[in-house]
Amino acid sequence: MHYSRILFFLLALSLFASCANVIPPTGGKADSTPPKLLGRKPQDSLLNTRVTRIEMKFDEFIVVSDANKELHISPILKQTPLMTVSGKTVIVKIADSLLHDSTTYTIDFGKSIKDLHEGNPYQGDLFMFSTGPWFDSLTLKGIIMNAETGNRDSSGTAKALLYDAALPYDIVTKQKPSYVASAATDGTFVIKGLPKRTFRMFVLRESGDNLVFDDDQELIGFADTTFTPGLDTGAYTFRIFKEIPDTAKAKTDTSLVPEPSTGMKKKGKPAVVKDALPEMDAKSFNYKVIADTSDRVKRTQELAQPLTIFFSRKVDTINQDRIFLSADSNSVEIEAPFSLELDSSRRKLTLSAAWRPNTLYTLRLLKRFAIDTGAAEAMPSRYTFRTKSEEDYGRMEINLPEKYVGKPNVLQVKRDNDSVYLNPVTDAKIVLKRLLPGNYSIALIKDEDGDGEWTTGELKKRRHAEIVIPYPNAVMMKAGWEHVVDFEPAPKPAPKPEQKPPAKPAK
Repeated sequence: MHYSRILFFLLALSLFASCANVIPPTGGKADSTPPKLLGRKPQDSLLNTRVTRIEMKFDEFIVVSDANKELHISPILKQTPLMTVSGKTVIVKIADSLLHDSTTYTIDFGKSIKDLHEGNPYQGDLFMFSTGPWFDSLTLKGIIMNAETGNRDSSGTAKALLYDAALPYDIVTKQKPSYVASAATDGTFVIKGLPKRTFRMFVLRESGDNLVFDDDQELIGFADTTFTPGLDTGAYTFRIFKEIPDTAKAKTDTSLVPEPSTGMKKKGKPAVVKDALPEMDAKSFNYKVIADTSDRVKRTQELAQPLTIFFSRKVDTINQDRIFLSADSNSVEIEAPFSLELDSSRRKLTLSAAWRPNTLYTLRLLKRFAIDTGAAEAMPSRYTFRTKSEEDYGRMEINLPEKYVGKPNVLQVKRDNDSVYLNPVTDAKIVLKRLLPGNYSIALIKDEDGDGEWTTGELKKRRHAEIVIPYPNAVMMKAGWEHVVDFEPAPKPAPKPEQKPPAKPAK
């Protein structure tokens, strides 16, 4: 009996513990629905009204973020409207003293209003009101292109800025515009609610949010003409570019120019580009040979690239007669000719040779082949490596229309962001061999200054960036592949009219 009671007690305790251990339900699908506006006071599109307070009621709890950056009111006020939130209600306050008479105001909330839990932004329409008896209803439209790539700007962060046409040309570097509109991710923008006035227009992709072109990292685009909005104006095209940094204002090391792939050029006398040197222990005079010697069968050395040797200290003397390069030919070592070049840092040595495909090479560095500025000698060593085969590369044939041949045009081919071909167009057919696997982009540059590369613009000199015409598709290259690219495919012939059978004579 005693044992039965104990057993019953243990069973009851176990049952109670299992009931108390509540397992929370598993999470469902994440909410991707933006907040829904249930009501707004006052209503939209009021005339003869100085709106100083707007209350917006939503269907869920709301947060406000980056209002100074995301919320835009046009014409721009000297102070950004104050946005606060209370539960599911957003309140916007505008100082009455900032509003002008007979003016149409448009408020774009951007992504400043989001739901509390998932951060989905409100995607509502613009809010408009007029302090006069009518609405300014004219518009200006545009498309923003990236000048360096020739493609539409897809950042979604570029903005169109409008200033009074009577203001000086460099006004964009000094003060905020009167009107602003954000561009979509397809590069298009629309500025609404404009009066019948003449404006100067710029487009800006800025690093901050002050609506002023004041940073070397910002992209600017401008037009040579002024604009008068209309009821249905066409879309104007702007090409944004990054200027060459002004070395007089730079706070960082100005001895470097931008990477060659950007095509930008430094103002004034060009500086020497420093080599990217690896970190090495300089306590002793040592070196690194950039060659894969792990496997005699593995093909690693590029056929079109030199062999590189990095030193831990500056080199004073290179004795070429203490350096030997040989190639294996049917198990016989044959000396291979080569040339050496020590760069301006005196820490990078390049060995160039006419590499044979799929060939085993041996590099022998003898005693005293390199001596540093302190008379220390590099240790001797031996390296064996194999070159790549022709089958490790791809081939591309690019066919250009005759209209681009003989003109100041340059063809540029990039693998990812690295330029692999940059030459003037002298022939309608360009054949590229030994291309590494990867994604390639192709573009034509209208080389107006004839320097053989893309040149960026400069706002102060009212100089636009050179025009780039991109090939619309990326070319995926694999080892052993061959691509034929028609830069402008021939138009398809018009369909022939349908031949109807002759009519039968009437009986």
